[in-house]
Amino acid sequence: MTERKWAAPGSEEREYQQRYFDLVKRARAKGLHIFLKPDSIVKDYGGMNWKVAHLKGYGFPINEDTIYIASSLNWRKRYETLRHELIETKLMDENEMYWPAHCKALKDEHYTTPLPDKMILVVRRPRRVVSGRNRPRSVAVAVSSLR
Repeated sequence: MTERKWAAPGSEEREYQQRYFDLVKRARAKGLHIFLKPDSIVKDYGGMNWKVAHLKGYGFPINEDTIYIASSLNWRKRYETLRHELIETKLMDENEMYWPAHCKALKDEHYTTPLPDKMILVVRRPRRVVSGRNRPRSVAVAVSSLR
């Protein structure tokens, strides 16, 4: 059963909580089983679907039509992770290989997740040797507005 810790009414967290439960309802209507699992089971993944688990040799048994979501994630991350896993699973059902399906699901996350007003981008440079010492490989660039 999904753990229900309710967020404050009217908050952004509450909105994502509702979106998460709506997505769980739709997934269950299609015969999928969604479970919140501790980090010790999900490992360093935010979520894991059964197709990728079998493909990668996931250390714990995971039944067919099952998706695990890390219980330590906040509601927004739970929603985004579940959405990612559902998209990835759908694409793999359509005979897409794991990596392209994963990349497409990530791209969808970037389109649907609102960007912050201010963000720091890290730009990587190739390593060069200048007079016997290495120059820094990355430079932080502040972006005032992304909208």
